[in-house]
Amino acid sequence: MSLKTKTLIVIMATMLVLIVPFYITVRVFLLGKFRKIENDTCQHNIERALNAIFYDLSNLRAISAAFSNISNLRGLDLGDLNINAIVFVSPSGQVAYEKLFDQEASDEFVQLDLFKHIATFSDQTKNTLSGIVLLSERPMLIVSRPVSRAGHIVGNVVLGRFLSAKEIAKLAEITPYSIDVSTINDPQVPASVRQSLLSATNKPTYVVNATSSKSIAGYALINDVYGRPALVLTMSMPRDVFSQGQASLYYFLVSLVLFGLLLFGMVVFLLRKEVLLPIFDLTKNVERITLNNDFSGRVAVIGKDEVSTMGRSVNSMLEALEESQKELRESEERYRHLVELSPDAVIVLRNLEILYINPAGIRLLGGSGSADFGGVSIVSLVPRDFVDKFLGYIESINKGEDASELCYVKLIRCDGAVLDVEIAASTTIYGGKSALQAVVRDVTERNQMESKLKYLSMHDVLTGLYNRAYFEEVIHKLEDKPNSPVSIIVCDVDGLKIINDTFGHAAGDDLLKAAAAIIRQSFRESDAITRIGGDEFAVVLPNCPYDMAQMLCQRLLDNIDQYNRRNPQFPLYISKGIATSAGLTGELHNVFKEADNNMYREKLLHGQSNRSAITKALANALRQGSFIETDKGKQS
Repeated sequence: MSLKTKTLIVIMATMLVLIVPFYITVRVFLLGKFRKIENDTCQHNIERALNAIFYDLSNLRAISAAFSNISNLRGLDLGDLNINAIVFVSPSGQVAYEKLFDQEASDEFVQLDLFKHIATFSDQTKNTLSGIVLLSERPMLIVSRPVSRAGHIVGNVVLGRFLSAKEIAKLAEITPYSIDVSTINDPQVPASVRQSLLSATNKPTYVVNATSSKSIAGYALINDVYGRPALVLTMSMPRDVFSQGQASLYYFLVSLVLFGLLLFGMVVFLLRKEVLLPIFDLTKNVERITLNNDFSGRVAVIGKDEVSTMGRSVNSMLEALEESQKELRESEERYRHLVELSPDAVIVLRNLEILYINPAGIRLLGGSGSADFGGVSIVSLVPRDFVDKFLGYIESINKGEDASELCYVKLIRCDGAVLDVEIAASTTIYGGKSALQAVVRDVTERNQMESKLKYLSMHDVLTGLYNRAYFEEVIHKLEDKPNSPVSIIVCDVDGLKIINDTFGHAAGDDLLKAAAAIIRQSFRESDAITRIGGDEFAVVLPNCPYDMAQMLCQRLLDNIDQYNRRNPQFPLYISKGIATSAGLTGELHNVFKEADNNMYREKLLHGQSNRSAITKALANALRQGSFIETDKGKQS
């Protein structure tokens, strides 16, 4: 197929692609506009009819104002007022006066179902109420207004007017179209229209529906006096506007086709003469440059028309390609140097095999060169316990999930050492194919430091026991798990100040270490043994009733006695207090206070004797010089 044939096909296809969507767009737009005008007109006429109904209600309200005094109720002619019913309702809901008159039959009537609505109006003794009620025969416009006597409200006067065929005929006079009023459940109201009216949220509610190609109907929902859907106002009108729009669209289509054919002929003639032949020459020059793969070559440019502009654009593109190729080579070189000099390990993977590793990665893994890792599966360098975690992370990166998330695993060096590392990976292109690039950083020292800091945050440096922060944490956790007894034992080392003042703080520290060791060996492994102050210790015993806590305290006293027998020159005395919770939420801090108070109570009872024993032992040690010599030996 020749270029000329292809060009003709392209032009024809282009004309169709332009004309058909353009026609469809214009058709949709114009018909949409005509439909909107038609709908707006229909809705406007419905609004006018509705306003007429509301005007009747306003007229009734105005008439009811004349009966705001009960003395005006007697001797009324309902026919002159165009009113079908007038009823006076007492505050208790009783009908004190009624007069019903049918305008069409020119006679009084009995409308029993009107009175079942009277109770509603008796509750509105202070406000005027108006609306529509559905009676058994036909709907009625209702207005209820308070009636006063000597300045006091004595009930309500209720005026009613049937929305009869005569009233509807008056509505039809407002617009030149057919108007009908029916109940919401009338079969003449289409089900789809009823559903749309009932489900609409905007008030007032209108629905416009085309009943045929030549007529359109508008519907409006009217609520009764209780706010419930009651009536549907229907108005039918011919589709004159829409028909005129369709005719205009037909003439537009004929004009568009004729214009398209004329344009097609002109484009073909001018395209061949002014475009195709110069393009042939330009194509040959571009093919020559492409075959030579030399972006420094240029095409010949003659003239100042669009084809010559295209030639200049091709030359500009060749210049840009030449410059881009140069910048690409420089960028690759910069990236290569950046990766080679990076202090973090950079590893390129494909199918989990190592394709590239930078010098920092070789040093990190303890290799002698990149050949040690070429083709090696990265999984072989991951400990078995971390393989699933690592593979899950790699899979998430390959799926395009958040690449900013880090993966913390371990890697095995060539010498067998295990490192803590953090890995940040992302997809990349390597060797013209997709791959995965991972930046690996050794965080072993950082993790060790974090573990040490975490240990120090929860442990006492001197004794190695847990500290006050850990004690508070344990109390908080146990308070959230009630229903089991928790005992707390508070211990205080007696005479620590005397020892510090006599032999120095180093001796006091030794005594605290000894006390910590004895307390640790006296309680269970599940108990939280903490140093909460200078000479104070606290033991939290989960699932431990009071008698068991007493037994453990006795074990503590036995261990202290054994220590004192081994160290008579430097005895240890501890005051203690016990308290046990009842298994209730949020009471452990009170239990701790109770144990602390019990400890101080014991300290008051036995503190003096303990201090005397300590003073006596220290005096003995001073006389014998044993402790001083020992202390000097430690200092030397």
